[in-house]
Amino acid sequence: MCGKGKNTIVKMKLLMTSLDDLNEDDGRKGFRVVWLGKGYPDWALKSERVHEIFRNEEGETVYDVYETFSGPWGWAARVFVGETPVKRFAQWDVELKEYAEGMDGGRG
Repeated sequence: MCGKGKNTIVKMKLLMTSLDDLNEDDGRKGFRVVWLGKGYPDWALKSERVHEIFRNEEGETVYDVYETFSGPWGWAARVFVGETPVKRFAQWDVELKEYAEGMDGGRG
């Protein structure tokens, strides 16, 4: 997934901390992956990114992602990156869904 349109590649140091099965009471079945950002000292900025890929009760593939920032530099990260992560996650959502559905022959 290279992104459509202008180059949006950003290199980040990430450490995967968990890969879990999702089998929730609300019908979600899939996987959750959690990453920690490792590009800054932990005392200054901590970031955690969570990806959930699952099939809902209707059998549709759903991809959710969110990121949290904390620490003294957390406010600066939110100010400087603004809405960019939201836009990139939305782009990633569309492209990952297209890719995954293409792998299983379009079955959802």
